[in-house]
Amino acid sequence: MKIIKQIWNIAGDLRLGFILALSSAFFFLVGSYNSYVNYNLFNSMNEKRLQDWITENLASHMSDSWWLPPLLLSLALLASNTLACSTNRILSLFRMRGKTPAKNLLFNSIPSIIHILFLIVMAGHLVTFTTGSIYRVNIDEKSSIKIPGNGAVLTVKSIVNEFFPMDSKLAGRISQTTVVLVDGSGTEIPVSYMRHASYGGYILHLDMVREKKPESFGNENDGSGKKPVKNRRGDLLFQSEYTGIKPKNQIVFIEDPGIELIFPAFTAILLLMLAFYINTLAEKNNGILNPGPRQNSRS
Repeated sequence: MKIIKQIWNIAGDLRLGFILALSSAFFFLVGSYNSYVNYNLFNSMNEKRLQDWITENLASHMSDSWWLPPLLLSLALLASNTLACSTNRILSLFRMRGKTPAKNLLFNSIPSIIHILFLIVMAGHLVTFTTGSIYRVNIDEKSSIKIPGNGAVLTVKSIVNEFFPMDSKLAGRISQTTVVLVDGSGTEIPVSYMRHASYGGYILHLDMVREKKPESFGNENDGSGKKPVKNRRGDLLFQSEYTGIKPKNQIVFIEDPGIELIFPAFTAILLLMLAFYINTLAEKNNGILNPGPRQNSRS
């Protein structure tokens, strides 16, 4: 028990927490720079589970991704330190329950409770990064979509584009697209940009991608009448003289198990912060309205 207590005290040391916070910030800065320089490499992390991306890319791109393992280790240690500090704080307040009003104990423990809830939010993100999944499916009218891991089939009933009014500077351009999907029972599932739907345990989003340059277009002067261009991420695209860059609509299936931890914990954080602010404001006003007795000053 003595060794366990010593380990616990070391884990909850504020100085250790400060060092871990600085080290995490350092690796985040290094990671931000590498992610900017190697956008395509790290952008692919959005489409894969964290452990799968590490298995496929860490060893082959060690010079660009060396910072990721120490960052994960630093964050894990910082989370342990935060948990230990918050727990120690709550326990110390609990020991004062006979000497301090219950209301004061409750509100004094709110910052530590918020720290623990924040760890739950981060744990939810970790669950999503390691167990969630994302699938993209190109769609056209009347095409069928087989839901991954479910077996159910959705049919694209219609794809309707809305356009900006003719008196707008964006006249003739698409303002919104709505895709109506139909399942086997005839239930319609509308999906639009920024308006998702839920079905079969997945969150469905509508996305638009632009067709990438085929391998046959090796240079600008190949006689194809199509000119290769690059977007801001450096992706090679191709542009036709007549049709321009061809967009494609996709349905994105997102499985996000961590959201069941993230939303409740984040909501609790907001409510506790609101209660803490209201209580602090009330105590401040009471102090102004009911100042304590003044002591007579000696001449």
